[in-house]
Amino acid sequence: MSKTCDRCGKELTDRDRTTICLECEVALAEEENERLETENAALWEKIAALVKAESEGRLHIAPYKEGDTMTAPEVHGQWVHMPDKSDVYYDTYQCSNCNEEIVVDLGLEKPKFCPNCGARMDGGEGE
Repeated sequence: MSKTCDRCGKELTDRDRTTICLECEVALAEEENERLETENAALWEKIAALVKAESEGRLHIAPYKEGDTMTAPEVHGQWVHMPDKSDVYYDTYQCSNCNEEIVVDLGLEKPKFCPNCGARMDGGEGE
């Protein structure tokens, strides 16, 4: 039973370890490279436009100062145990901030942060 390339239908050899032939692999790599070059050029155009705007005084980029923070305010919450969704092998908990449910195998610790909203699970302020 011979295998054929998923992309062009050409018969694959025993050396081909994927579902596409070498020519198609090269073509895909070239397409990806072209896409990345186009994306890179677009980013450089945006950077050049920002630099020009800043040099013309149309854009002010504030310098970073010691003590500045660029993070959102920390959100706190707690894991609320849901016994009706737990069993002998695992426990189910719900985030008090966003209601995301997690399953924790018995014997393992609950996460210190909600994977959905990022709330710190310490039951502190902002709960």
